[in-house]
Amino acid sequence: PTLAVSLPRPGPQPGPLSAIRVGIADANSGIAPGSLSIVADFPVAGRRGGDELADLAVEDDDGVWTIRLARPLGRPGPPARGRLTVRVADRQGNWTAVERTFSVGASDELWARRAPGAAGSAAAAQGAGRR
Repeated sequence: PTLAVSLPRPGPQPGPLSAIRVGIADANSGIAPGSLSIVADFPVAGRRGGDELADLAVEDDDGVWTIRLARPLGRPGPPARGRLTVRVADRQGNWTAVERTFSVGASDELWARRAPGAAGSAAAAQGAGRR
């Protein structure tokens, strides 16, 4: 399957982050129902970091899923950093995952000091973390 995380973008961004948005598609066998997994290392909608969030996602367009954040990350307030892990499978059991590390409201310099080598990082792994 194809998986893209359009929000948040990788690395530092001016903020605020008011939504998590992912796109999923599979032209061959199709996306396996219920396979979308979205986990953030920060609280979302009263859930702790590390909790599953996929059930909060609303399909805005064909294959485009959005979680709107009632309390945007970043501004106003101190800079925020986060990690988002998104996974999805097709009907043949193939998994795709994207791990997105980002900061909101932090300068490039602050990002580089706190997360060396992480600026702009986004890793996609075919078949990662099979269930």
